Amino acid sequence: MPTRGLLELSTSTSAARADATLRALVTACEAVFPGRVRSYLLSGSYAAGDATPDSDLDLGVLFRGAVTDDERQRLFGLSDAIESLRAIRLDVVALDEEHYLRSAPASALEAISIYGDDVRGELALEPLTHALARALSAATFYIWQMRGLRQGLMWPLDYPDPESEFFGYERYGMFQGRGADEMYTPGARTIINCATMIATARLTHAGQRVPSKRRCVERYSGLAPGESSAWLANLYAACKAEWSYRVPDNPAERARLRALCAPMRAFENDFLTFARPLNEAALAVQDDYNWPRACDRLRWVAYPDLAAPDGAPSGS
Repeated sequence: MPTRGLLELSTSTSAARADATLRALVTACEAVFPGRVRSYLLSGSYAAGDATPDSDLDLGVLFRGAVTDDERQRLFGLSDAIESLRAIRLDVVALDEEHYLRSAPASALEAISIYGDDVRGELALEPLTHALARALSAATFYIWQMRGLRQGLMWPLDYPDPESEFFGYERYGMFQGRGADEMYTPGARTIINCATMIATARLTHAGQRVPSKRRCVERYSGLAPGESSAWLANLYAACKAEWSYRVPDNPAERARLRALCAPMRAFENDFLTFARPLNEAALAVQDDYNWPRACDRLRWVAYPDLAAPDGAPSGS
C-alpha cells in the first residue's frame, strides 16, 4: 500500500519493510539535495533477492558531478535518522559521479536502480589492481575488527578468544550503527564478511570480478576446490540462510557453529601469508592508491619483520 508523502521506487525489493525504508531515504534526499542526486543504486542481498531479516540495505547515492564533504555528512545524518526510525540497518555510501562512472566496483554488476537515472549502462569497472587493494584491505580490517580493533596484532594470529565457545568470532559479530547504545552485539555477520572477503581477494588476484558474497562462495569452489571451499559454503549457508547471522540458541546448532568457527584461524593466517608479498610490493612502489591502503593493512595486522613505515599515509 502506498505511504502518503513518500516517493515511489522505480524498482521494488519485494520486501515491504525494505521498500518503505528506501522510499523514506530517497524522499528525504530529494528534499535535502534538490537536483543533486542523479541515481540511487541498491546492491547486496536485497538487490539479489536473498536478504534475511537482519540483512543491511546497501545503497549507493550517486551525486551529480563531485560530492562535497558537507553533502556526505548530511547524507550520513539522514541515513542514521531513518535507520533509527525504521529499525533496519542502512549502509549508505555517497558516490561521486565523476569517479564512479569511470571506476565502479564489481558490486555494480548486480546493482539495481531504484530511483532516478539508470546509469548502469554508462559504468566502466575499476582496474583489477584497485579491486584487489580494496578486497585485501576489507579482509584485513574484518580480521582486526573481530579482535576488537586491538593495536599491535601480529601474524600469525591466535583466535580472538581461544577459551570462549565460538573462539571469540561472534563477539563483534553484528555492527549496530554509529549511534547505537551498543555498537556491536554478538552474531555471525562479521565472520561471514571476513571469510567471503578473504575469498574475494584471492579470486580478484586470479583475475575474477566478484560482485557479491553469494557469487564469491559460488566461484571460490572453482579456485580452491576441496576442504576450504566446502567449509566456506557451509559457513555461509548456515550463518546467513539458516540463522540470519544470529547466534543460535539450540545446543546442537551452537555446537555446529563452534565447529564452523574452528577453521577460521587457519583461513585468516593463510590469507595473511598470501597478502604479505602484495603488501611488500605496494610499499616498494608507493603509488597513490595501493601504498596508503597497504600501510593501513600493516597497521591493523603487522608481521614480525614487516610493518607500516612511520609517518606513512592512510588510505581510509
